[in-house]
Amino acid sequence: MEKTIALRIKRAREIRGWKQVELARRVGLSRSNVSRFESGLRTPEVATAIKLAKALDMTLDALILGR
Repeated sequence: MEKTIALRIKRAREIRGWKQVELARRVGLSRSNVSRFESGLRTPEVATAIKLAKALDMTLDALILGR
């Protein structure tokens, strides 16, 4: 289990074989925002976390809490 939301986002993206730009496109964000989320510099707001979870085919609980 990944310890932080940043690591869970990055790991889920990498498992799918996507570059940051692909996840950004699917969620409607800039690549730099995805990078900030994955590096832990920013935490996504709830609405963005929901979009990330959906794009990564995860539940919000799995993304946020690692469940």
